[in-house]
Amino acid sequence: MDGKNDSESMKPDDADALGSDAFSDDADDFFGAVAAEAGALVSEKIEREKREKAERELASFEYETHADGTYTLTGVKDKTAPRLVVPEGVVSIADNAFAGAKAMEVSLPEGLMSIGNKAFFGCKDLMKINFPDSLVSLGDEAFSGCTDLEVPRKDVRRVGRAAFAGTATERNERLEAQRLEEERKRAAEKQRLERKAAEKRAAVERDLKSFNEQLESARSELEEAKKALEEITPEFNALDLEFQAKKEKNKSRKDATSKVYGWPLVIVVLAAALAFGFGFGFSPVTGEWPTVGKVLFLVFLSPLTGVLAGVVLMFVTGIVTAIISVDDDKDLQSSEYKDVKKRYDEAAGRVSSIEERINGLLEDIEYAKKDL
Repeated sequence: MDGKNDSESMKPDDADALGSDAFSDDADDFFGAVAAEAGALVSEKIEREKREKAERELASFEYETHADGTYTLTGVKDKTAPRLVVPEGVVSIADNAFAGAKAMEVSLPEGLMSIGNKAFFGCKDLMKINFPDSLVSLGDEAFSGCTDLEVPRKDVRRVGRAAFAGTATERNERLEAQRLEEERKRAAEKQRLERKAAEKRAAVERDLKSFNEQLESARSELEEAKKALEEITPEFNALDLEFQAKKEKNKSRKDATSKVYGWPLVIVVLAAALAFGFGFGFSPVTGEWPTVGKVLFLVFLSPLTGVLAGVVLMFVTGIVTAIISVDDDKDLQSSEYKDVKKRYDEAAGRVSSIEERINGLLEDIEYAKKDL
């Protein structure tokens, strides 16, 4: 057994097993190659069908083909078509490709990455378009002038200058921005007014507090002033009663003096007027005295005589008054009465002043409460 090789030592059953395994491996390789070739054929067929489909769909467009089998649209053959469907495989749309087209709806495929400058410029009838997730770039003025277009809400990495100028979305966004700005202004104005109202309320509350403090202080002052007035009132009343009695007595003397000297004074004045009339009417040329009628005329009707008679009356009255020398009311006031009256008037004036101040504070408080 030691000199035999492995083949010789193998049993028939083992040989059969090895042959079966070899056949199985060959079969697997064969079927694997067939499956791979079939898969390649299927893939090639699918790709060919996709290209044929794309070429059919691209028949409505002008385009460029890339080495990797993708496309760039450079134009549209029929710009009056109401609907344009961009086929799969298109990765970019060139500048001005769809400018001026009349399409109302455009469908863009997934895989589209960029839209060039003015690609849809002036497409006034365009109302609907979709932005695929693969889209990363929009050129300058890409959709400018598409007045009815509602631009899809999608974040695009690069959006060119005035890409949506003049679109309905741009107008709506502008109006929305204006609305938001107006709302912001209204909110700011509301806050300003609320802040102003709060400041005013705080100021009014401070004023009310100050007014109430002043009112309390004034009322205390009023109590003190009234107490001082009450203390001096009895003394003043007694002295004032004495003064009023003296005043009444002096008035009686004046009335009596008027009765005693009144008519004599009138007679003296009339006599003076008559004498003046006779003197004025005497004629030194003829040496004649005037008649009674002329004298009366001169005395009572002559303006000059009236003026002179008035002067004489005033002069005579002054003399008589000086002779009679009736006391003036102020001269009847004693120094004690004057002092007490001065203190009484000051106390009464202080009470009146404080009461006026209190009334003013009460009015201020009422006005302030209306502002709360």
